[in-house]
Amino acid sequence: MKLDNILDFIDENKATCTRLFVAVVVISVGVLGYGIGVIDQASYSTNSLFESSPAKVQKVLGDRVAPFYVNPFDEVDIKQVAFPVAQLKSCRNWEECRILCSKPANFQACSAWSKSVE
Repeated sequence: MKLDNILDFIDENKATCTRLFVAVVVISVGVLGYGIGVIDQASYSTNSLFESSPAKVQKVLGDRVAPFYVNPFDEVDIKQVAFPVAQLKSCRNWEECRILCSKPANFQACSAWSKSVE
């Protein structure tokens, strides 16, 4: 019974229903296109961010590693270290080695040393 009423309404108001259907389709396509555009712009922004970063932050174990460098003396168990550490300019204690490894020029040597004690 309800379906018959709906079909009768559509038959009586064919032009209005057609316009309504077209409007819904146009709005849906617009929203979909907008969503795709937003996703594309976000992807473009992310890619341009990576491309605009210096290709070689430092020559530290490859490209773009320096931002992710962790000073081994911020995490190492002091009981595992035999001072002085010959590989690290013979630093004599934890504080001296931590300061040495916080300087970008020493990142590579400190990373290599930390891998040797793991």
